Amino acid sequence: MHYAFRYEARQAGARVLVHCQAGVSRSPTIVIAYLMKHTRMTMVDSYKYVKARRIIISPNLNFMGQLVEWEAALQANKTEADCKPCHECQWQRQEVKKVPNGCQA
Repeated sequence: MHYAFRYEARQAGARVLVHCQAGVSRSPTIVIAYLMKHTRMTMVDSYKYVKARRIIISPNLNFMGQLVEWEAALQANKTEADCKPCHECQWQRQEVKKVPNGCQA
C-alpha cells in the first residue's frame, strides 16, 4: 500500500480497504506500519489497536521483525518538531478513533 495514496484518499473523505488472502498476517502488518508512521503510535500500541478490531491477526515473525526495524527507523528520523502537537497529527488520531470495531471478513 502506498502511504500517499492512503493519505490522499482519507483527505478526500474516502475509505481504503487493505486486504490479503486471509487477513491474518500481510494486511495487518501494512495497517500496523501505516498507524506507526501516520499516528505516531508505537508498534505495540498499533498492534493492539488492530488486534482489538480483528482478533485473528497474527503477523508472521519476519513481518514482526520488520515492524521492529520500521519503528527504529521512525524513531531515528524523529525531530523535536515531531513531538509537538500539530493539527494534522491530531486529525489523524481522531480518524483512528472513528474506525468501527468488529469488522468481519
